[in-house]
Amino acid sequence: MTARIILTTIGSLGDLHPFLAVGKALQARGAHPVMAIPESNIDKAEAAGLEAVAVVPGIERVAADTGKSVEDFMRVAINDAPTIAKTLLLPYFGESFDRINAIADGAEIIAGSSFLFAGTAVAEKRGIPFVAMMLQPLAFLSDYDPPLLWEYPVLARAPKADWQIAWNRVAGFFLRAEVWRRYSFSINRSRRLKGLGPARGLPVLGAPAYCSMSIGMYSSVLGAIQPDFPPNSHLVGFPQFDSDSGRQEALSDELTAFLDAGAPPIVFTLGSIAVLAAGDFYARSREVARRLGRRAVLLTGNDDRSLDAPDCLCLRYAPHSLLFPRAAVNVHHGGIGTTGQALRSGRPQLVVPFMGDQPDNAVRIRRIGAGLLLSSRRYTVDRAAGLIKRLLDEPGFAAEAARLGDVVRAERAAEAAADRLLELAESRRRST
Repeated sequence: MTARIILTTIGSLGDLHPFLAVGKALQARGAHPVMAIPESNIDKAEAAGLEAVAVVPGIERVAADTGKSVEDFMRVAINDAPTIAKTLLLPYFGESFDRINAIADGAEIIAGSSFLFAGTAVAEKRGIPFVAMMLQPLAFLSDYDPPLLWEYPVLARAPKADWQIAWNRVAGFFLRAEVWRRYSFSINRSRRLKGLGPARGLPVLGAPAYCSMSIGMYSSVLGAIQPDFPPNSHLVGFPQFDSDSGRQEALSDELTAFLDAGAPPIVFTLGSIAVLAAGDFYARSREVARRLGRRAVLLTGNDDRSLDAPDCLCLRYAPHSLLFPRAAVNVHHGGIGTTGQALRSGRPQLVVPFMGDQPDNAVRIRRIGAGLLLSSRRYTVDRAAGLIKRLLDEPGFAAEAARLGDVVRAERAAEAAADRLLELAESRRRST
């Protein structure tokens, strides 16, 4: 029997790509994955050979619905986290629920990001197992390995003593209570309109209450399974998918020629979301590279080539898995997808976080010796050049980054995630 499994996600390419990787792994095992994703990502999923259905709007429509340009919307969202919940996660719940429900006939599992509340709700309504696919350590909100949250900086980092863990438990309770106070009315109203009772807890900040399994889709080098993780939790590593079009890609001739013409450059990128509010990041970054006597590659997310120079190449996009290993240092925003690719490359990294999980990912990179961090709010030529000089001059960073790269490249994350999902589907068949 072919297992029909719905994979749901929302967010940046760093959120999408791991699910495409798992979808391809399921497909290779004879299963029937269906991607339930933002409308702006449908073409990419289909080009990758996967069935895909639009269940949430793309960022362009979300921004338009708020009366803002994409750039203005992202500038607000980066500096005001509740904006994301108020304008993206909550308003489209009903629309997303209906679209996921329409493709759920015959589905054995719905697996996805708990940030797409509707996926969990459809699974609950139909009695289908839901698997929480946790893309970063922050998603588990563990008392034993708590995240760095700029908006809530009271959690004890790397707790050793029992009192520190107890403190985190109390602080975590108040954090969840405050988020519940802000959003429970909207969540429960949306659920009620779909015939569901009140939520038993937050669908985020940990696995949702209705959940049969949790799969951590990040490497154990960033964080291990903790005692307070939900039952039936697994950690598989970073699922690998890296393509702008959805098809297999190579470095462009222009980029290859630039790389071959000199010493490894410093690569600067802000991913697919933070890049929409880049400000003068790229202009400063070119000056950083020049201050250090290094060439630069700038992945700017657009076709503006105004910063091009003999020592600096501007590109909209390049496959990170092919470019990052050829860098002297990779400088990025700390999104979990880019962080995984930077770890995989085996090169030192400077993480410049903007929002969300990025500060926590950055702290973890510094903790394991793979790089350093510099808040986007403090990103100046002097500061960035000083930290990158350390990454270039101190051999310990390159050695540890190379060692960790070997670990991450050895992970068979997409295959492991697919196997866990199919084992759950088979177990459910045997029990019914």
